[in-house]
Amino acid sequence: MIKNIIENKFILKNKLILLLFIFFVSRFIIYNYFQIKINTPNYGYHLLDITLLENDLFNSLIFLHSQPLLWNLFNGIVVKLMNADLSLISVFFNIYHYFLSLFIIYICIKILKEFYTNKKVELFIFFFITLNPSIIFFENIFSYAHTTLFFFTLTTYNIIKFFKSNDSKHELYIYVNLLILSMIWVLFQPVLLLLIFLII
Repeated sequence: MIKNIIENKFILKNKLILLLFIFFVSRFIIYNYFQIKINTPNYGYHLLDITLLENDLFNSLIFLHSQPLLWNLFNGIVVKLMNADLSLISVFFNIYHYFLSLFIIYICIKILKEFYTNKKVELFIFFFITLNPSIIFFENIFSYAHTTLFFFTLTTYNIIKFFKSNDSKHELYIYVNLLILSMIWVLFQPVLLLLIFLII
């Protein structure tokens, strides 16, 4: 029995390494050979001006009215860490988006396991998401879109888990995810929290 457990863990570890290798090789090819890279950071639409984010982040957030608070805070921290160097900021978001994609793939496979246990289907989902043009597009656009996709996927997983297990922790995770989404993208208004609460 112990031998089987060790063998299963070894197989799982090797499979994970292989899938990570495939993902990062695909991104290396997309980045270097197809020259698909994140667009230059642009400030002023969903974000405050870069000089405000760099030099007056705290006051800018206090007097913020229409822009998403958390998205500006996150970008303000990144701007400060990268000394407002746009090329470094671009690299950071490229890497950040790659890791978000990995988490999205992982969550999607966990969602799949709530309904199926077929390994071939899991593998298909991995390749379908990894090489999906929409995911590649989201990875390479300087926007809140990919972050929103991650939290939306996480919310979906917790909704499924809640209705299957009736565990209150998943209900709490749903509200936390929606609250985060409301501070990243104005589409997710706080009133949505009340609506979801009433539905549940």
